[in-house]
Amino acid sequence: MAMHIGGRKNPDDVLLRHWHSLVPNTKLAHRNLEKRLLKFTKETPQRAEILKESLKQEGIQSPIFDRIIALIQECSQRLQKNLNY
Repeated sequence: MAMHIGGRKNPDDVLLRHWHSLVPNTKLAHRNLEKRLLKFTKETPQRAEILKESLKQEGIQSPIFDRIIALIQECSQRLQKNLNY
Protein backbone atom coordinates (compact mmCIF):
# COMPACT_ATOMS: atom_id res chain seq x y z
CA MET A 1 0.00 0.00 0.00
CA ALA A 2 1.13 3.54 -0.65
CA MET A 3 0.04 4.74 2.79
CA HIS A 4 -0.86 3.41 6.19
CA ILE A 5 -4.54 2.91 6.95
CA GLY A 6 -5.35 3.16 10.61
CA GLY A 7 -1.70 2.54 11.41
CA ARG A 8 -1.53 -0.60 9.27
CA LYS A 9 0.73 -0.98 6.24
CA ASN A 10 -0.07 -4.59 5.27
CA PRO A 11 -3.43 -4.87 3.47
CA ASP A 12 -4.10 -8.20 5.19
CA ASP A 13 -4.04 -6.43 8.56
CA VAL A 14 -6.48 -3.64 7.67
CA LEU A 15 -9.89 -4.10 9.25
CA LEU A 16 -12.99 -1.97 8.96
CA ARG A 17 -12.13 -0.20 12.22
CA HIS A 18 -8.85 0.93 10.66
CA TRP A 19 -10.73 2.51 7.76
CA HIS A 20 -13.11 4.14 10.25
CA SER A 21 -10.15 5.84 11.90
CA LEU A 22 -9.70 7.92 8.74
CA VAL A 23 -13.04 9.72 9.13
CA PRO A 24 -14.83 11.49 11.99
CA ASN A 25 -16.19 9.12 14.62
CA THR A 26 -19.86 9.45 13.67
CA LYS A 27 -22.33 6.94 12.29
CA LEU A 28 -22.94 9.11 9.24
CA ALA A 29 -19.23 9.38 8.42
CA HIS A 30 -18.76 5.63 8.91
CA ARG A 31 -21.77 4.79 6.71
CA ASN A 32 -20.58 7.15 3.96
CA LEU A 33 -17.10 5.65 4.10
CA GLU A 34 -18.51 2.13 3.92
CA LYS A 35 -20.67 3.02 0.91
CA ARG A 36 -17.65 4.48 -0.88
CA LEU A 37 -15.50 1.48 -0.01
CA LEU A 38 -18.17 -0.88 -1.30
CA LYS A 39 -18.44 1.04 -4.56
CA PHE A 40 -14.65 1.04 -4.84
CA THR A 41 -14.42 -2.72 -4.25
CA LYS A 42 -17.04 -3.41 -6.90
CA GLU A 43 -15.67 -1.06 -9.57
CA THR A 44 -11.92 -1.53 -9.24
CA PRO A 45 -11.67 -5.15 -10.49
CA GLN A 46 -13.85 -4.28 -13.49
CA ARG A 47 -11.75 -1.21 -14.27
CA ALA A 48 -8.57 -3.28 -14.02
CA GLU A 49 -9.95 -5.70 -16.62
CA ILE A 50 -10.92 -2.81 -18.89
CA LEU A 51 -7.42 -1.34 -18.54
CA LYS A 52 -5.84 -4.69 -19.36
CA GLU A 53 -7.94 -4.98 -22.53
CA SER A 54 -7.14 -1.40 -23.50
CA LEU A 55 -3.42 -2.07 -23.08
CA LYS A 56 -3.76 -5.26 -25.09
CA GLN A 57 -5.28 -3.30 -27.98
CA GLU A 58 -2.28 -0.96 -27.78
CA GLY A 59 0.02 -3.98 -28.11
CA ILE A 60 1.00 -4.05 -24.44
CA GLN A 61 0.62 -7.47 -22.86
CA SER A 62 2.16 -9.22 -19.91
CA PRO A 63 1.35 -12.34 -17.91
CA ILE A 64 1.78 -10.25 -14.75
CA PHE A 65 -1.43 -8.36 -15.56
CA ASP A 66 -3.53 -11.41 -14.69
CA ARG A 67 -1.76 -11.75 -11.34
CA ILE A 68 -2.29 -8.06 -10.57
CA ILE A 69 -5.98 -8.38 -11.39
CA ALA A 70 -6.22 -11.48 -9.20
CA LEU A 71 -4.68 -9.54 -6.30
CA ILE A 72 -7.10 -6.66 -6.86
CA GLN A 73 -10.00 -9.12 -6.81
CA GLU A 74 -8.71 -10.80 -3.63
CA CYS A 75 -8.32 -7.48 -1.83
CA SER A 76 -11.73 -6.31 -3.02
CA GLN A 77 -13.41 -9.50 -1.85
CA ARG A 78 -11.64 -9.31 1.52
CA LEU A 79 -12.82 -5.74 2.04
CA GLN A 80 -16.38 -6.61 0.94
CA LYS A 81 -16.36 -9.47 3.46
CA ASN A 82 -15.10 -7.05 6.12
CA LEU A 83 -17.97 -4.73 5.20
CA ASN A 84 -20.35 -7.70 5.56
CA TYR A 85 -21.60 -7.48 1.96
